[in-house]
Amino acid sequence: MPIYHLDITNCDLFQNSLGLSEALVLNGNVKKFTIAKNKIHDNDNIGIDMIGFEGTAPKNDFVREGICEQNELWNNSTTRNPSYQEASSASIYVDGGRDIVIQ
Repeated sequence: MPIYHLDITNCDLFQNSLGLSEALVLNGNVKKFTIAKNKIHDNDNIGIDMIGFEGTAPKNDFVREGICEQNELWNNSTTRNPSYQEASSASIYVDGGRDIVIQ
Protein backbone atom coordinates (compact mmCIF):
# COMPACT_ATOMS: atom_id res chain seq x y z
CA MET A 1 0.00 0.00 0.00
CA PRO A 2 1.52 3.36 -0.99
CA ILE A 3 1.94 6.44 1.10
CA TYR A 4 -0.93 8.32 -0.51
CA HIS A 5 -1.89 12.02 -0.71
CA LEU A 6 1.20 13.27 1.10
CA ASP A 7 1.25 17.07 1.42
CA ILE A 8 4.44 18.93 2.37
CA THR A 9 3.61 22.63 2.33
CA ASN A 10 4.92 25.88 3.87
CA CYS A 11 8.01 24.38 5.50
CA ASP A 12 11.34 26.13 6.04
CA LEU A 13 14.27 23.70 5.81
CA PHE A 14 17.66 25.30 6.34
CA GLN A 15 21.22 24.85 7.62
CA ASN A 16 21.09 21.03 7.67
CA SER A 17 24.20 18.81 7.66
CA LEU A 18 22.93 16.06 5.37
CA GLY A 19 25.80 13.71 4.57
CA LEU A 20 24.67 11.66 1.56
CA SER A 21 20.97 12.51 2.02
CA GLU A 22 18.89 15.48 0.82
CA ALA A 23 17.01 18.23 2.67
CA LEU A 24 13.56 17.00 1.57
CA VAL A 25 13.35 13.55 0.01
CA LEU A 26 10.48 11.28 -1.01
CA ASN A 27 11.60 7.70 -1.54
CA GLY A 28 9.80 4.41 -2.17
CA ASN A 29 6.10 3.71 -2.65
CA VAL A 30 4.71 7.26 -2.62
CA LYS A 31 1.74 8.18 -4.84
CA LYS A 32 -0.15 11.47 -5.38
CA PHE A 33 1.86 13.99 -3.39
CA THR A 34 2.33 17.74 -3.23
CA ILE A 35 5.51 19.58 -2.33
CA ALA A 36 4.60 23.28 -2.40
CA LYS A 37 5.47 26.72 -1.07
CA ASN A 38 8.50 25.54 0.90
CA LYS A 39 11.71 27.50 1.51
CA ILE A 40 14.74 25.23 1.32
CA HIS A 41 18.10 26.93 1.70
CA ASP A 42 21.64 26.86 3.06
CA ASN A 43 21.82 23.04 3.21
CA ASP A 44 24.93 21.01 2.37
CA ASN A 45 23.31 18.81 -0.29
CA ILE A 46 20.36 18.66 -2.72
CA GLY A 47 17.23 20.63 -1.77
CA ILE A 48 14.38 18.35 -2.98
CA ASP A 49 14.77 14.80 -4.28
CA MET A 50 12.09 12.40 -5.57
CA ILE A 51 13.58 8.91 -5.79
CA GLY A 52 12.73 5.43 -6.95
CA PHE A 53 14.12 1.91 -7.17
CA GLU A 54 16.43 1.99 -4.15
CA GLY A 55 14.98 -1.12 -2.51
CA THR A 56 13.00 0.74 0.17
CA ALA A 57 9.61 -0.77 -0.78
CA PRO A 58 8.83 -4.35 -1.86
CA LYS A 59 6.35 -3.21 -4.54
CA ASN A 60 6.03 -0.02 -6.63
CA ASP A 61 9.34 1.26 -5.28
CA PHE A 62 9.15 4.74 -6.83
CA VAL A 63 7.67 8.17 -6.20
CA ARG A 64 4.92 9.05 -8.69
CA GLU A 65 1.94 11.17 -9.73
CA GLY A 66 2.89 14.28 -7.78
CA ILE A 67 3.41 17.99 -8.08
CA CYS A 68 6.31 20.10 -6.91
CA GLU A 69 5.46 23.79 -7.23
CA GLN A 70 6.09 27.30 -5.92
CA ASN A 71 9.07 26.26 -3.82
CA GLU A 72 11.97 28.64 -3.18
CA LEU A 73 15.42 27.04 -3.09
CA TRP A 74 18.83 28.70 -2.69
CA ASN A 75 22.36 28.03 -1.40
CA ASN A 76 22.07 24.24 -1.44
CA SER A 77 25.58 22.96 -2.20
CA THR A 78 27.99 20.19 -1.23
CA THR A 79 30.81 22.74 -0.80
CA ARG A 80 30.83 22.26 3.01
CA ASN A 81 29.75 18.60 2.99
CA PRO A 82 32.62 16.25 4.03
CA SER A 83 30.91 13.30 2.28
CA TYR A 84 31.85 14.75 -1.14
CA GLN A 85 35.27 15.30 -2.72
CA GLU A 86 34.02 17.87 -5.23
CA ALA A 87 31.51 20.70 -4.88
CA SER A 88 28.16 20.38 -6.64
CA SER A 89 24.67 21.66 -6.12
CA ALA A 90 21.10 20.95 -7.09
CA SER A 91 17.79 22.42 -6.14
CA ILE A 92 15.30 19.85 -7.42
CA TYR A 93 16.33 16.35 -8.48
CA VAL A 94 14.26 13.44 -9.78
CA ASP A 95 16.03 10.08 -9.75
CA GLY A 96 13.65 7.21 -10.53
CA GLY A 97 10.41 9.12 -9.90
CA ARG A 98 7.85 9.49 -12.68
CA ASP A 99 4.74 11.43 -13.69
CA ILE A 100 5.83 14.43 -11.61
CA VAL A 101 4.98 18.03 -12.51
CA ILE A 102 7.63 20.54 -11.46
CA GLN A 103 6.70 24.23 -11.67
